[in-house]
Amino acid sequence: MHVEEKKIIEEICEKYKLKPSYFTELFNIEKEYADRNMETRRGIYKEIKSKIDNWIR
Repeated sequence: MHVEEKKIIEEICEKYKLKPSYFTELFNIEKEYADRNMETRRGIYKEIKSKIDNWIR
């Protein structure tokens, strides 16, 4: 991630009282799935939902 992108994420997180690490984790999940074809990306939404569900508990 570039410095400018990190700065934007930090500003958004500060405005909405979110942890920047949330975005980092979501980007990492997407990055893991990015090189796969659509058939093998099938679990991405389930993994993202699971991560978010853990944060809101």
